[in-house]
Amino acid sequence: MSKISTRINFLKTLFIIMIFSFNTSFFAQSLTGLSGYFKIPSAYISEDAQLSIGGSIFNRKYQQYSDYQKDDAAAYILLGYLPGVELSLRITRAIGSYTPSSNFDRMFSGKLLIIDEGEFIPAFSFGLQNPISTEESANHFNSTYFVISKLFQLSSIVSTSFTVGKGFDWAKAADYEFIGFFGGAEIKISPTDIINMSLIFENTGLVSNIALKLIIFKHFMLLAGFEGLDALSIGSAISINL
Repeated sequence: MSKISTRINFLKTLFIIMIFSFNTSFFAQSLTGLSGYFKIPSAYISEDAQLSIGGSIFNRKYQQYSDYQKDDAAAYILLGYLPGVELSLRITRAIGSYTPSSNFDRMFSGKLLIIDEGEFIPAFSFGLQNPISTEESANHFNSTYFVISKLFQLSSIVSTSFTVGKGFDWAKAADYEFIGFFGGAEIKISPTDIINMSLIFENTGLVSNIALKLIIFKHFMLLAGFEGLDALSIGSAISINL
């Protein structure tokens, strides 16, 4: 065996060891960067010291932020901090708006697990999305919400979860998300440790969405779906344990 082949086999082995040496599971992110389904948040929280980095592209048809004229691109960092606390930083920009006067929207979000999930008790969380801004016109994607989620294990490889939440427009903002009642369901199939798949149905309070989520090696996520059942939006993320 040549030295090149030996090195390639070594790198393959090292990669496999690294992938399976992670000791946390990926609690999949939504397109918005928070733990959730497709766009809506769930009551679940990232594990302590779990870091996720990802990005999304939102179809212009349902993007008030860009006046429904341009697709929006977002990048985020999500950190599970202490048991039951999740913090996120996200930047969003309308694709093609690269003039000197155009800006990124910078937003902070947080979620607090109030009641952990039990055998008969759903998880219950409180969330804040972009709660602080220098002025009303600069506050986008705002929401203050409560949300509950419950997981049901149907078999060794199939599970389903349900989420219901209520969002409030208490803070003054240019636009909002998850106002009023929102909710959804996720059907997850996990045939192996290498890949699991989820089919998502949800309603944001304004539109109904359907999506497919793939999680590979428990730490790599691909997410694609149709907002309003007709506008394609996509995202991806990677998660590691610090």
